[in-house]
Amino acid sequence: MSRSLIATLLAFGFLLAPWPAAAQEKPLLSREIRLAIEADGAAEGKARFAEVYLDQANEFEMDTRALMTMGSEYMQAGDMDASMAIMELAQTVSMERPQPSCGTPGSR
Repeated sequence: MSRSLIATLLAFGFLLAPWPAAAQEKPLLSREIRLAIEADGAAEGKARFAEVYLDQANEFEMDTRALMTMGSEYMQAGDMDASMAIMELAQTVSMERPQPSCGTPGSR
């Protein structure tokens, strides 16, 4: 996949991603995925996401913006496997869990 396509996906993801809440009551999905990738690679990150997303979604903060940022960090570090895996996960979260836009009442 070309870098320009990846950059486009990142930009699109940032537009869809919600702004993070000031205080987090739940553990962050992005942290959980990062720990899995750092321990065992991109495939383990995707496996952990599937486990969390299917069985424990209500126990984690679905922080799409942080996932997109993390994907960008891995891309800049040259780890395209991890970057693409994270982008796929972020896209899944943003498409299946509608987020309030920055301009909607009550989203500030």
